[in-house]
Amino acid sequence: MYTYNGDNMKYIKYIILVLILFIGINVYAEGPASDGYIRYYSTEENYVNIYSASDAVQIDNIIYDKSTNTLTFNNYSIERHTNIYGNVEGDDIYDSPFKIYNMGDLKIEFVGDNNFVDHGGTGYFFFSENTNVIMGGPGEVKIDTFQSGLILANNGNLTIDGLTATSTAFEGYSSLFYSDSYTDINNSNITLERFAEIENANIFNSNIDIIGNIYVPGAGACGGLKNAREIKSSTVNVEKCNSTAPIETMHIIDSAINIEGNG
Repeated sequence: MYTYNGDNMKYIKYIILVLILFIGINVYAEGPASDGYIRYYSTEENYVNIYSASDAVQIDNIIYDKSTNTLTFNNYSIERHTNIYGNVEGDDIYDSPFKIYNMGDLKIEFVGDNNFVDHGGTGYFFFSENTNVIMGGPGEVKIDTFQSGLILANNGNLTIDGLTATSTAFEGYSSLFYSDSYTDINNSNITLERFAEIENANIFNSNIDIIGNIYVPGAGACGGLKNAREIKSSTVNVEKCNSTAPIETMHIIDSAINIEGNG
């Protein structure tokens, strides 16, 4: 005959709580798979693994912490010289210097001042696949390109959280962040200059500045927000822009849209 024991029940409750926490951690903070990697490509065929199960190398101003699955860029700068008319240094114009594959829930963190420059390319600096990426601060990011973006996410969620970024695209429209689904942008301050744009995004509690061609007197061509699903509790400022639709969205909730000095 079973006899009730209060201490046994406390122990059982404790085990249940531990199991719940363990399951929650594995669901919401998944680490890299056995074949996961983070690679840096200096050319189309030459790369080193910042992380893989078999090997990893240290790159200046870049640190990967497996215990938190966090890739940190600390005052990092990269300058590429790809060319829209052909390959440079064997690098295809659509290839990304940083390729991420099957890394679970990966956080990309920027500390200090970080600069991504591409004189002529049309690709993205980061390409992630089968990975949920959360990208944020506390540092700042400057993207100065011909027609490139910061990250393209394929088959994985893309979240921008707490990021301060300025993107300048000199020719042709270029999406700063691009996902094959929607990108969630939270608590961020982002400036889009000239042709830079953000495509297919939900924007929450953020400030977005859209500035047209700053080198042309009056108003010039600009990018903007393309096919934004929702803008909520945010501020969007548009300056020096002659575009008829710098903001494309069907839902604006508790947000301020300021348009000044446009053509």
